Amino acid sequence: LLDNAGKYSAEDGTVTLSLRRQDNRHCLLSVRNEGESIPAEELENLFKRFYRADPSRKRDGSFGLGLSIAENIVTNHKGKIWAESREGYNTFHVLLPTQST
Repeated sequence: LLDNAGKYSAEDGTVTLSLRRQDNRHCLLSVRNEGESIPAEELENLFKRFYRADPSRKRDGSFGLGLSIAENIVTNHKGKIWAESREGYNTFHVLLPTQST
């Protein structure tokens, strides 16, 4: 998530990482960057294997697997991952249980 945030951030944009307790059983990791907004229809597809939101970035050395792998890791740890995009900020959230259930 950090690698993607850096890659797709605006040239002079910032990347912010936060980790906080969500409730007594969960923690929330958020990675936020300033950059071009991701259209809502693309947000739904970001975690699909080999999906590339911007076809012009095909030469950046990635294969469109990172977010799919992240989703599998989070799911295997009984968590949830999702993305939001609004007002020039893209945020990826990971909600994980703090204890195994």
